[in-house]
Amino acid sequence: MTSSDPQTLFLELLHQQSQIPWLVAIISIVGAAIGSYASGYLRKRGEDKAIQENFNAIRAQLSATTRDTEEIKQHLSGRTWRSQQHWAARERYYTNLLTQLHHFNVALEGLFDYYLEPGSEHTPDSDHGDGFKRLLIAASTAYAETQKLVGPAALFLSAQATKKLETLFTEHWDLVTFSASCTYEYIEGARKLAEDTYKQILSEAKTDLDIPGDA
Repeated sequence: MTSSDPQTLFLELLHQQSQIPWLVAIISIVGAAIGSYASGYLRKRGEDKAIQENFNAIRAQLSATTRDTEEIKQHLSGRTWRSQQHWAARERYYTNLLTQLHHFNVALEGLFDYYLEPGSEHTPDSDHGDGFKRLLIAASTAYAETQKLVGPAALFLSAQATKKLETLFTEHWDLVTFSASCTYEYIEGARKLAEDTYKQILSEAKTDLDIPGDA
């Protein structure tokens, strides 16, 4: 009776192998093939796992890089927006200030035209007519509007331009209060103040706003 015990079967197989050399050779070849396949399979599994791990690491790194890039883009976009808003605010301020200084200067030039004739400085203001009065009102209005822009001047103007603007008001006040003995002397002095201040602010505005042309 044939034993089913594994150990007995193995001993019988060894006994048979010793008697049949070709069977030993076949078993050796099959065993080698199975071992080679198993080894290759395990190596392939290891390579696949390494590739997957590398892929996951690369994907994680790419995700982090993308996130950082988006954060940088948002930061730069925010800075660009703030810079544009600041530039627009400066442009509006310069435009308003130069507009009022121009109106002030034009009104004074118009008033000065009434005194081109020698001796006309002694003519009473009331004798110059309604046009003269309208110019006086225009000059006064432009000057008052310019004064309203003194507060934010330090935010947009250089120290030199801010000083020039302050000088305009200081010397204008002195001109009105003490220096000018008549309207003609006031107009002559105020006209020079307005013109010098306008040129200073215009020069700085062209440079600050990067406007082509002679600064």
